[in-house]
Amino acid sequence: PIDLDCMDKPFENGVEKISEATDSGIIYFKKVLGIKNKFNFSLAEITMNAGGEDPNSLAVYKCANWSFVDKECAGNWNKYTGNIIRTANTVKFNVSGFSAYTLVGVECGLNYVTCGGECYRQEICPYCCDGACSLTECTQPTSGGETGGGGSGGGGGSGSSTKPRAVCGNGICEATESWENCPEDCEPQLPSTTVSSNIVDVKLHPGESKTYSLWITNNLDEYKKAYLSITGSIWEFIKLESETVSISPRSTKTVKIQFSAPVSSQPGIYTGEIHIAIANKTHTIPVTMTIIPEEYALLDVKVQTLTKQVPQQGVLRYYISLYNLGIKKRVDITLDYQIKEIDTDKLITHKQETMAIETSMSFVRSYDLSNTSLQPGRYFISVVANYDNRTATAADIFEIVIPPWWYAYLPMFILVIVVIVSLIIAMKFYKKKALEKLRYLTPVDFNLLPKSGLEVGKIAETNKKAFISKDDLMTHIITAGATGSGKTVSSMVIVEELLKQKIPVIVFDPTGQWTGFVRPCRDSKMLQKYKEFSLTDYDVRSFPGLIYEVVDPNKKIDLRKYLNPGEITIFTLNKLKPGEYDIAVQNIINTIFEQNWEESSELKLLVVFDEVHRLLERYGGKGGYIVLEKAAREFRKWGIGLLMISQVLSDFKEALKGNVLTEIQMNTKSLNDLKRAREKYGDEYSKRITKEEVGVGMIQNPKYNRGKPYWIAFRPLLHSPHKIPESELRIYKTFAEKLELIEQKILEIKSRGEDTFDLELELKLAKGKLKEGKFRMAEIYINSLTNKLGIS
Repeated sequence: PIDLDCMDKPFENGVEKISEATDSGIIYFKKVLGIKNKFNFSLAEITMNAGGEDPNSLAVYKCANWSFVDKECAGNWNKYTGNIIRTANTVKFNVSGFSAYTLVGVECGLNYVTCGGECYRQEICPYCCDGACSLTECTQPTSGGETGGGGSGGGGGSGSSTKPRAVCGNGICEATESWENCPEDCEPQLPSTTVSSNIVDVKLHPGESKTYSLWITNNLDEYKKAYLSITGSIWEFIKLESETVSISPRSTKTVKIQFSAPVSSQPGIYTGEIHIAIANKTHTIPVTMTIIPEEYALLDVKVQTLTKQVPQQGVLRYYISLYNLGIKKRVDITLDYQIKEIDTDKLITHKQETMAIETSMSFVRSYDLSNTSLQPGRYFISVVANYDNRTATAADIFEIVIPPWWYAYLPMFILVIVVIVSLIIAMKFYKKKALEKLRYLTPVDFNLLPKSGLEVGKIAETNKKAFISKDDLMTHIITAGATGSGKTVSSMVIVEELLKQKIPVIVFDPTGQWTGFVRPCRDSKMLQKYKEFSLTDYDVRSFPGLIYEVVDPNKKIDLRKYLNPGEITIFTLNKLKPGEYDIAVQNIINTIFEQNWEESSELKLLVVFDEVHRLLERYGGKGGYIVLEKAAREFRKWGIGLLMISQVLSDFKEALKGNVLTEIQMNTKSLNDLKRAREKYGDEYSKRITKEEVGVGMIQNPKYNRGKPYWIAFRPLLHSPHKIPESELRIYKTFAEKLELIEQKILEIKSRGEDTFDLELELKLAKGKLKEGKFRMAEIYINSLTNKLGIS
């Protein structure tokens, strides 16, 4: 006898099973054949009809433990790995024993194809020939049989035909294609059945129940029955409205599902699945339910007195903290504030307050004791919190004291202090804003500035006159700034003031600008500023002086010949070649050291060196800087002051700057000079240097303003700020040379013991007229002297 089961799909728990997850993926059952007999054999052939499916896309699975009673596999479905022969409509394979066999299809993803029950990329498996991938078209017999063990073949001619695989992406939805494996070619099909539910995050307390809904939709044109079942630990908490539901064609049926947690339920998480079998398909809905403990409240209360000592009839202030430590999210509480005697626990007074708390709460409360008769002594405040038939209590101690006599005036004292502090803050704020509006910082102590001396202008942004002490020029001055900042003009102002005080000045001028001293000011822009400094047009003047042109850097110059009080002697060096300025300065200073000078505690002579940055190596200098450093160190003992003018200051070595006590910094864009000012005086000072107007400079001397820098607005010049014309300069040169020859001739005559009084007087008059710029009168005297002395 033979037991035979032949069906489309197996069963599982009495429900048709459509698919199953295996190691090869999800398999879909197409045909099932179960065979049981008592014959002995070693080899048999089974032929199964593909039932309209493509045999090349089917695989064979075997169940070794088939139940003929339940018509289901009691074990696992395992893939058949033996030889399989596929024809146009059948699948043949050999077996050594009977059991249950099934033809299955494997569903592949997008751009994958099925061949022999396996999934392959479409480009790797364009053709499936007899269950195997091929890159070329398949060739199969058009007729005749294929023989297997025990089978027989049919006759007839033979030929060949090709059966290409379906190609995804060609725009045609072919037999083996669907929307799931080739959405490019196929439209989505409405599923035969669908299941949905509103079961989400089920949470119950013991003794509580909730009802949810399950919607089953039948999209077919015939009645279908749905079978509902529950698996997992959650089954004991779920009650289905019905386990079997009949659904009309193209309609939806609602099934109520009740979740109930008995009072005796243990808190925890329970999981399971709801299975709905309908139309040869099983839907599964995972379900999770949490049973949470019954809510309860637990409260903690704390109190702290903020005023440990309270004046009699005063106000007690205390700080309260409440904490919800239980599961209950919101707790309604009543707070009872009680004041009691610490010794007898006697209740003096109390008041109540109601509120709700969720997590925690903190607040300050006040208790007015003016209506109580509390005597000096120790008491405590008790806070009693009543909630859900429970009580939480906290207490803290305070003391009632008799206030001192001044306690009544304490608010007035506090008010006065607040007013004073507010005024101080307001004054500081006003000063800060006032300083921000100023272009220049003015923390100037006018009592620590020179009261007399050289009046060079005004303290910037004030009407206070600015002076530089004449004796401070013996410790030298260096003025630095960018071109056009007014560094030369500010130095000329200092020289003008010295000449007014009959101090001789000798200038070594590499630009020729200093020759304007012999002419009064006629510059309109300069004259416009006179009124600002209380000057008038009557103050313009020239200064007596002589101009000599230096063309030989090695020329020896005896400065002692030019120590004429109130006169300026200008040596123009603009005709020197590049590099000769350095040599000329070396020669001039060395000549001064070679001459005999008497020591002096007062200023006898001011020597001006313009453009001294040319002495630095970075500007082509060589040795002039060294002798200048020596001069700054030694000249002051002879009463000789140095005034040096440069475009930069930071490049000079500390050996020179250490012997120059007065520095004037005009507007500059030199990063090194700004960095030096920032490091030495502060960031606010360096910022304001770049904002300086033309003619305004920051001056610093250790003796002034406690060594802090301040700003001076230098007055306009009284003499011409421009160099004299070249034609006049040639006249000065010619007359000066003739006067030197005349002076030498007179000295020769005088050395012979002859009377030279008239000649010396006439020479003095000639020099005086030349110094005043009166060329015609000077020429008359010079011609007279040359005729008398026989000089051509």
